[in-house]
Amino acid sequence: TGTYNGTPYEYQATRQGNKRVVVRTTGTAQGRDGKTVTFDVRAAYERQPWNRIADAPPLFMNFALNTGAGIHINGSVKGHAYDPPDHSSAPVNTDFHTNGFLEVKGNSSAVEGFGTYVLGALKNKAWVAKTFTPNDNPTSSETAYQVAPVVMPTLVPAVMATALLPDSVTAGNVVIDGPGSLPAMNGTREDPFVWHIQGNLTFSGNVSIPGYAIFLVDNTVNFNSEVTTPQTSFEGSDESTVAFYAGNLAYLNGGSRVWGQIFSTNADFSGNGSVEVYGNVITHGRVDFGGSVDFYYRRASPALTTFWQGGTNDRLVRVSYSEWSRTD
Repeated sequence: TGTYNGTPYEYQATRQGNKRVVVRTTGTAQGRDGKTVTFDVRAAYERQPWNRIADAPPLFMNFALNTGAGIHINGSVKGHAYDPPDHSSAPVNTDFHTNGFLEVKGNSSAVEGFGTYVLGALKNKAWVAKTFTPNDNPTSSETAYQVAPVVMPTLVPAVMATALLPDSVTAGNVVIDGPGSLPAMNGTREDPFVWHIQGNLTFSGNVSIPGYAIFLVDNTVNFNSEVTTPQTSFEGSDESTVAFYAGNLAYLNGGSRVWGQIFSTNADFSGNGSVEVYGNVITHGRVDFGGSVDFYYRRASPALTTFWQGGTNDRLVRVSYSEWSRTD
């Protein structure tokens, strides 16, 4: 029993098996006509497994740029540590890694992080190192050096969809040309909105995605506009709130400005004009930079990488709800 705003109520919880509980609450109040009004609320909850959120994203996601087959810089590439408006995160390194060759042509690029590679540095390590100046390098380590390969998982959005249980599924291509083209994507960190698109996804108009969301795109994602997100309300360190997982190509055209973590089979930065990424890009393929690209590194959210990290927690999910009143 209890009292809410002067109104007494009583409730009873009844367990049905080991996974379901039904809660019935009844309260009474005095109506304006002096009669007693009884309010009833009935809700049923079930215990369901839920993806556990790790403390950090998987290793392959811990880079501003990570490629499986080489990085070729022949333009103006800048890498910055994103500083959120509330200064909730300390400066971090904007690290680039490739399982192939790391090649730098020209001297107009500057990345605030380390450059690591597996097969080699072109034209040589000393030349490549000039491009990389980490924000945090307490041991004065080399800024470009050879490392062991970083393993990337296979990327098949359709397989991911079977595990992540999409909130929305579209059988064909999707073109988003403005806010009216988006569904209500108000996902939370604990329960992101998941959209499985069984074709291509094209952003041709500026949009802002308000909540945590995962786009599972079987084919190509084309970024031709601004795709932004508001500052996260998560109390931890700053992180991305939207993920784009493409089974084929992530195409970032000149003039695009994208907020989020991108993982694709291949990635293409091209076209006239500059490209801005507020987040990070991971791809199995090779990345060639021929124009102006600015990375503002934000940590990938582990809430959007649960598919690769495994593990579940149980939680109670409300599966039905009803309320009614009667006058005695």
